[in-house]
Amino acid sequence: MKLPRGVRANWLYARALAREFRYTLLTFAVLVVVGAVLFRVTPLADYPKPNVPSALYGTFSLLGLGQPFNFPSAWYLRILYLTYPLIGIGVVVQAVVRFGFLLVSKKNNEKEWTRVLASTFRDHIILCGLGNVGFRVLERLRQYHLDVVAIEKDGGGQFVAAVKAQGVPVIIADVKEDESLVQAGIARARAIVIATNDDLANIEVALDARRMSPEIHVILRMFDQDIARKIGQAFGFERTFSASSLAAPAVAALALEGNVLGSCDVGDRTYITAEVVVQPGSRLSGKAVGSFHHDFGAWIIALRRGGGELQHVPASNVNVAAGDGLVVQAVLEDLHRLNDAAGRAPAPSPLGAGI
Repeated sequence: MKLPRGVRANWLYARALAREFRYTLLTFAVLVVVGAVLFRVTPLADYPKPNVPSALYGTFSLLGLGQPFNFPSAWYLRILYLTYPLIGIGVVVQAVVRFGFLLVSKKNNEKEWTRVLASTFRDHIILCGLGNVGFRVLERLRQYHLDVVAIEKDGGGQFVAAVKAQGVPVIIADVKEDESLVQAGIARARAIVIATNDDLANIEVALDARRMSPEIHVILRMFDQDIARKIGQAFGFERTFSASSLAAPAVAALALEGNVLGSCDVGDRTYITAEVVVQPGSRLSGKAVGSFHHDFGAWIIALRRGGGELQHVPASNVNVAAGDGLVVQAVLEDLHRLNDAAGRAPAPSPLGAGI
């Protein structure tokens, strides 16, 4: 079961603190054990042989600049009395200061906390660039409940504050620097999405990512789709995309058909996702969902009954009725025929259309 985001964030915070202070805690534990053992095995001049609680008390007191017992005669305990107060200043005080700094950094979502939080992520996705495209990609990744670490050069960027408010670590650094990818956990990430508006920088980051983590999936944004395809083939990147080329088919279909929700290329064909509203008296009234592919080359992927909620993947034997909204996927020519059969709706789709 997926834990709520707030609980997961606090769990990551606890893990981050434990990881950040693991060497300090280990050092402190060793000091306590060594001191307690020496107190326990050596009788003191003015006291009987200390029991375990007294030995622990003596060790903690020395580390806290106290003097629990009279100055001992055993040489190793004298060394303990002289060195432990200094060690206590170096270990305990430093740990308290660092812990306080991390608490303040967490509250303000500052650089130090972001670095610590990012270090706890495993099997996550690195997103480079928080422009318009990058922010929309991040929104979709968050809808899928995926862990994301973002890298953005401009700390005052338009979307930086909104992304931080979602609890996503944002590393403010130049993505072309190896250190930024290291801080984002490139060695532990499952994929990297490079979506800045600088093609040359995107290529450089993609090559750096593959060099630093040969098995990572690389998704690369390029303005020119032809160049993007060639670069993807040459360097073995899993996916290269151009925002303009992805939007172009949907924009063209929107101009012709309206009510277009999106598009995708499969081989040499472009499939349009759109909503078709069944008008009263149209040829589609009473038609079974399963017959649409045979008659119109279209797949019905969702059905809205009379303005109600969407029913995803309706059964093939369900009959459509006037007033139903059909979310279909088809090539442009088939979509045009389907709209003709449904009767052209006079008003825009209630779903709206966006690219």
